[in-house]
Amino acid sequence: MLKKIGLGIVVLLLAGIGFIWIKFLLPLQQSADRNGPETAARDYALQDDSRLTLPDPQAAVYQAAPNPDMNVYWGELHLHTAESFDAALFGNTLGIEDAYRFASGEPLSTPVARSCSLADRSISWQLPTTPKASAPVRTATPLASLSLSAPPAGWPTSPTR
Repeated sequence: MLKKIGLGIVVLLLAGIGFIWIKFLLPLQQSADRNGPETAARDYALQDDSRLTLPDPQAAVYQAAPNPDMNVYWGELHLHTAESFDAALFGNTLGIEDAYRFASGEPLSTPVARSCSLADRSISWQLPTTPKASAPVRTATPLASLSLSAPPAGWPTSPTR
């Protein structure tokens, strides 16, 4: 009895595999034979270029004057200074003023006494960033009227009620 059941299962499996082969895999193989990479030379020879319409060549249009709506501006979107807690962990002691001097093209000396500058141009805009965790902390201030615990000028403050 078990032999007949086992034999029936084997026959069903073989019939299923045969069906999948005939229904799916054989047509796929035939399609690959008709359209495979080895048929490229034959397809190229049969191509009729006279049925193609190419666009007329266009003259190049050059911009005569700078257009402020279309100019490219180079900038730095994310820059950590000594005000940033995680930058200070890696030894960055350069402040916001140093970052702006560097952006304008001036050479700066890093904490490891290497001089660096931008290669061939200054950048047009810069955004020094400070993570939220260290936002209220300043390490130094050149103004005597500003305390170290006060938020720097330009930073958003919470509204008073």
